[in-house]
Amino acid sequence: MSFESLTPPQFNRELELQQTQFPFDKGVLTKINFALEDLCSLYNLSIVPMREKHEYLQEEIEKNPYPTDVQNDEDYRLLRINQAIDEQGDKLNSMQSFSKQVTSVYTWALLEQAENKLINLIEKEKNNHESDGFSDWKRRKKYFKNFDIKIDEFKRYNEVLELQKFNNKVKHLGRVDKELAGMKTFKNKENHPLEFVTIPLADYINNTYLYLLELMISIEDKIFPETKFNKN
Repeated sequence: MSFESLTPPQFNRELELQQTQFPFDKGVLTKINFALEDLCSLYNLSIVPMREKHEYLQEEIEKNPYPTDVQNDEDYRLLRINQAIDEQGDKLNSMQSFSKQVTSVYTWALLEQAENKLINLIEKEKNNHESDGFSDWKRRKKYFKNFDIKIDEFKRYNEVLELQKFNNKVKHLGRVDKELAGMKTFKNKENHPLEFVTIPLADYINNTYLYLLELMISIEDKIFPETKFNKN
């Protein structure tokens, strides 16, 4: 069991972050930064008691070794203690998985909100009207494709696609189905309950951020080239 804290991607020195140059997306990016920072902080707070409980259980395991054979009252006492430790360990696993699932779902929600805010920005600047965007990712991808922005060719597209499919299974199924088993993280795990699968939460958050940065830069290049800041 690992209870590693999350680092908001905008502060992650291991990531190579592209910088957007045009002014229209600054408000959108600021909101994304704040939201992801809060989301990471919320997750980090949620795992503090889990981490402390895990450390306590490890200490109890060292003090009460699992009996190899039950022959007397002391062996039976140790057996009962370790059974209780196992049960609490299973509960911790479930709690951590639930926290990761919830955080992953909201990460996808932030991506959807960001894309729709960008669509609204484009519509206001180009057509002088407000737009709520689209709830369907396919329609958002088609919208951007009309401007020659091919989202399915983005560097992080496959990782974001996995997050989108994972989001759907969390909300509607709770297990790995054939579709999700076709994704990298879930290979050979068809029919596994999601709580028993290792969820790459940090990767989901980082890849979402990198994907959105690439989208903003593409909007700058394809739709608003005249508004770029002078880079000289």
